[in-house]
Amino acid sequence: VDPLYLIPVIPTSLLFGGKRLAAGYMSNTPFLNFCDVCTLVEKYINLRRKYPMNYNTKFGEIAKYCLPDFPSHSIIRNKKTVIEEYSKGNFNCPIIMDGVMELEPNAIRIKSIPYGTTQFEDVLTKKLGPKMNSANFVSAATNEIIDLSTGIDYGNIAIKLKRNVNPFEVLDKFKTECTFTQSWTPQWFFVDKDGFVVEMNPMKLLDVWY
Repeated sequence: VDPLYLIPVIPTSLLFGGKRLAAGYMSNTPFLNFCDVCTLVEKYINLRRKYPMNYNTKFGEIAKYCLPDFPSHSIIRNKKTVIEEYSKGNFNCPIIMDGVMELEPNAIRIKSIPYGTTQFEDVLTKKLGPKMNSANFVSAATNEIIDLSTGIDYGNIAIKLKRNVNPFEVLDKFKTECTFTQSWTPQWFFVDKDGFVVEMNPMKLLDVWY
């Protein structure tokens, strides 16, 4: 007899992040790394065995495995603070993200933007393009290259600078124009088997799953 439900070994709800809207609520859950989730599950089970009565006070040992793994190569600037809040059971703390830029002797190359900001193509066509072309520090022979084959949140834009322009001096202008830093607050809402909306952070989800 086939079972009614096939329950995976690991909680797949932690892997498939994204923003979802429904009547009366919004869910905005982060993506977690597959290997981190596997390690999280293993260490969570060990905590249950080692501290059966108060395992929920020991989450500091496994909080770092709950850090988001965004698909756009975002860098979490406040990683230490986020881990500390996760250790206390606060999984709704804001996450501050940066994209990735590379400084060259005569150019600034934009590789990615923070997850959820905008599409990478819009950075070139709507934000950087019109303003950077008229900027006095950009070379007249601006070479803008965009590669969207790898995704909408990252690619490759090279902005050539005029001779003797220090990339560090104009870096803040680029960060402002392309929304290089983004604050993102997760909202852990799911629908249970009865169709009710429940708030489930990773630790609550593990409790229910196992």
